[in-house]
Amino acid sequence: MIAEDMRQKFTTQIQGAVFFDEPMSRHTTLQTGGTVEVWIEPAGLEDCKVAQEIATAHDLSIMTVGRGSNLLVRDGGIRGIVLHVGAA
Repeated sequence: MIAEDMRQKFTTQIQGAVFFDEPMSRHTTLQTGGTVEVWIEPAGLEDCKVAQEIATAHDLSIMTVGRGSNLLVRDGGIRGIVLHVGAA
């Protein structure tokens, strides 16, 4: 569970879209998988850098995904951050 102060960091420092407890089934071609703690659709390279800085500072894992094909996510979901670079 992402603490409220950390949620503030994501929403104030990231220019792109940020979602919390986002169902991965919305983002995979097989429409399966549990939730991810933080889903980020970066507006540019700076958002990627900020996401990495926050992840490092708070010991969160960060995973980069594209369009969600060939991606299986367990029902238990993903802890940490998923950076979605396939939106553009």
